[in-house]
Amino acid sequence: MRELTPGDDGTAMAGTTVSGVALVDAGEGSGVNWMAFNVGDSRVYSWNGRTLEQVTVDHSAVQELVDSGLILPDEAEVHPDRNVITRAIGAHDTVEIDAWLIPLAAAQSYLICSDGLSKEVPHDAIADVLATAPDPAEAARRLVEAALEHGGRDNVTALIVESVAADVLDDDPEATRDRVDTSVDEDTTTRVRGRDASLPA
Repeated sequence: MRELTPGDDGTAMAGTTVSGVALVDAGEGSGVNWMAFNVGDSRVYSWNGRTLEQVTVDHSAVQELVDSGLILPDEAEVHPDRNVITRAIGAHDTVEIDAWLIPLAAAQSYLICSDGLSKEVPHDAIADVLATAPDPAEAARRLVEAALEHGGRDNVTALIVESVAADVLDDDPEATRDRVDTSVDEDTTTRVRGRDASLPA
């Protein structure tokens, strides 16, 4: 990214956002956890078959206004600075990421998406697609299609990670995704901050 847009002539450098999930070993006593992470306003959502919850927190000007109590979340969606991000990959040699450790459960689903989806398709509409699509691939296709139908004013990316952790499943044959609570609980979710990721110059 920095090689493509060096900014040596005084112009602003381009940057990009990132979000995702990974299975990580959180160390002795914690074992394997999901780690959700982001830079910028790309997002990770958790989905348990009933409830869609945003895991990550946007690095954006409007999110800072919301956190300060100056505007409401609904106002952020139409605020003139809604596209201004406060962190991006490519703008500096290093970037601070935010990450959350989420305990591994029997079955979990995550939606990873760019703001081209979250800014075009309402939260409830995203949940409806996830609830009615026959499989993750079709759900992702429908979400991208919905974003384009709503205007498609930015790049749209939607990726759904659906997993079953065999080592934590019990013997109950009815232990399906709909019966598993994968919501992000503040009592069990650990937020990891201040991690700098070095980028190639």
